[in-house]
Amino acid sequence: MDEFEIVDLIDREYAANEEVIPSNEVNNLVTNLNLFSDNITLLTNQYTDILEDENVVYIMTKISQNPIFMRHFPEFYEKNENGESVINCQQNSPYHRFGVFKHILYTVEYIGKDNLKYSSHDMRILKWTMLLHDIGKPRAKTVNAEGYDSFYGHDDISVEMAKVILDRFDFEEQDKNIILNLIKYHDKFLNEGEITYDNLSFLAKELGDKQDLFKMLIEVKIADNKAKSIDVYNKFMTVVGKYYEFANEYFVNQDMNNLYDNEVEIKNKSDIKNENKNLDDDVIINKDDTFDESKKRGVYSEGGSNDDITEKLILDLIKDITVGRNLRCYYQPIIDAKNQNVNGYEVFYKIVTDSDFSYKQILKKAREFGKYDKLQQMLFVNALERFNELKGKREITEYINIDAKSYENYVNKARIFDMLDKNKVVMELNNFEALINSRIKELSKDIIASKGSVAIDNFESTNKVEKDIEQIEPKYIKYRITNDEENTREYLQKLITFCELNSINLIAFGIDTKELFEFALGLGIRYLEGNYISPPIDGLDISDDLVKELLNSSSEELIV
Repeated sequence: MDEFEIVDLIDREYAANEEVIPSNEVNNLVTNLNLFSDNITLLTNQYTDILEDENVVYIMTKISQNPIFMRHFPEFYEKNENGESVINCQQNSPYHRFGVFKHILYTVEYIGKDNLKYSSHDMRILKWTMLLHDIGKPRAKTVNAEGYDSFYGHDDISVEMAKVILDRFDFEEQDKNIILNLIKYHDKFLNEGEITYDNLSFLAKELGDKQDLFKMLIEVKIADNKAKSIDVYNKFMTVVGKYYEFANEYFVNQDMNNLYDNEVEIKNKSDIKNENKNLDDDVIINKDDTFDESKKRGVYSEGGSNDDITEKLILDLIKDITVGRNLRCYYQPIIDAKNQNVNGYEVFYKIVTDSDFSYKQILKKAREFGKYDKLQQMLFVNALERFNELKGKREITEYINIDAKSYENYVNKARIFDMLDKNKVVMELNNFEALINSRIKELSKDIIASKGSVAIDNFESTNKVEKDIEQIEPKYIKYRITNDEENTREYLQKLITFCELNSINLIAFGIDTKELFEFALGLGIRYLEGNYISPPIDGLDISDDLVKELLNSSSEELIV
């Protein structure tokens, strides 16, 4: 890029005539941007704060005149053949009232304004989407037959430029893909004749048939048109209702008919309690192949050779899971024998591949290729989002496994904390032995501070001592029930006493027979999980009546 004074690129129309906020505050922001240049997390957070400021138009106008912004966003200053960049590119058109940069800044201000329904995570996506949605316009600019400026194809160019920019900042792949898709389709189907079922269903499918993303795209379109001419905005607002009408109809049908690609059917609740099968740790029950020996491949047992699982396959799976493809989630109830109801559901996964490799096979090879942490993180985030969508407004607790070390390495924890704050989540930590006490203590404290809870999973295999448990401060301990031999009974009685003294809830899992169910009740274990109660199913459909029926049919009563 040629050397030039940045001020020469600033259209005077963009320079505020009066000081909206004190100049020293803007200077402080510039100082922070310089300080954070080598820390992408802090830098991303600082820009996000700026984009979410109510005075974003003024602040960004001032910051764009400082060399630091050119350092972080050189694409905004790249000239087209006419010497125009994002900063000073004009839009001589009846459809626009601002130049490109000012239009961008106003869309950033408008998006989600006064709308409390968006989480901080979603708002971050929306703000960055608007910042980058039109940056391809200078490269696409031509003059049409009427003498007006035209920007055909700018959306695709903006996507390519945004890819490069987002890679310089702290965004998960899933969030990058969402932003890029919102940019790609922000200018599609705005006119009356284009608002057809086929066109809108095309957009829905491009967004992974996710209602929240489709409605975010509507918000993007509203903000974009609001920052164009008044006539354009009014015209679009006459058809925006059709977007919402479509969404209400389309996504209700999706929920009813296409949950997880129609591969799972709801099991008759009255039959669930009669299914008593012992399963491997990674078993995921598909309703169509439950207890069908001919369909066990890839569900109960390994499929194919481990050597057939290549690094490319693992990377492709991570990419698919990031956007919600090739993953099935199933839910096993944890019941409260004292209150005779469902306490919550534990999430299980099935990763879908052409060769039906088992979950354990895939995790093992992911570890070999150094992709285990990333795979664990994407499974965890996806499961959080799916459970939230499935439960709707109901107050249901989600129990979800995560490798402690993989979780510690997750960059965008703010996103998880936001979801924990809005939902009842118990994080079942595995492999925390790999972390020293101070690290596991900080990790646990952050989860608890975000209104999440911590469980120590598979306790009997961890050999944790009292000091270690004090570091983690778990709300739950999960112990696998295997038999009622005397040594097991004696150990469990000591564990029950320990949990009571430390205000920890003990969950007995692996209860796959009536004998184990009654054994746990006889010891006074309140929280129970296993295939005798219900195998993992595709929905959150176990009723409290079923729990009462199971307890009433038992010869044992809970000893509290």
